[in-house]
Amino acid sequence: MSLDAILSFLNEYSGALTIIASLLLAIITAIYVVLTWELVKLNNEMLKKQMKPNIVLYVQPREEWVNWLELIVENKGPGAAYDVKFELKGDLKMVKTTDNQWLRLSDLGFIKKGIPYFAPGQKITTFLTDMTQDAEEKIKQPIELKIKYKTEYGESEEQKYTIDLSIFERILQVETPLDKIVKNLEELKFELLHIMMNLSKEQEDKI
Repeated sequence: MSLDAILSFLNEYSGALTIIASLLLAIITAIYVVLTWELVKLNNEMLKKQMKPNIVLYVQPREEWVNWLELIVENKGPGAAYDVKFELKGDLKMVKTTDNQWLRLSDLGFIKKGIPYFAPGQKITTFLTDMTQDAEEKIKQPIELKIKYKTEYGESEEQKYTIDLSIFERILQVETPLDKIVKNLEELKFELLHIMMNLSKEQEDKI
């Protein structure tokens, strides 16, 4: 086909070619918009995952005495958690106060009031209970604990945990003379802690 024939064809069908070119451009633009939107959406989802908190709860024996258990609540995620709430199904006797009353798990401040802001890597560790006291009662019924909180983007998260103390029944530990000294010091420390908790509770009752 000669150059003149090509030019003649283009002149004759210029309108139709313009329409086809416009349609192709519109389709390409639409595809670009969709791909851009999907990319933005993917980036937002990845950012949310990177900033998502992950609150975990677990129980472990203390190193100096295996019958003393401690409760740990920790935010292992890279993002902060907001308005953290705890819901208990069941309860646990922790320690006796100076007036011979039991301090229970539900009495703990962060369990009752929640945590407004839980930073990434933040950890709360508290003495939970002594398995040499009323162990049979403590292992009868596992405690269900639900944790609710919000992410930085306002999304609601919920996690459920079961505190089953039966797995810590009859755990043995070889005790050395140094262990006995540490144990006695720890017992003294916890006695002082009981006194301080009791005084704090009495002050709260007065308020």
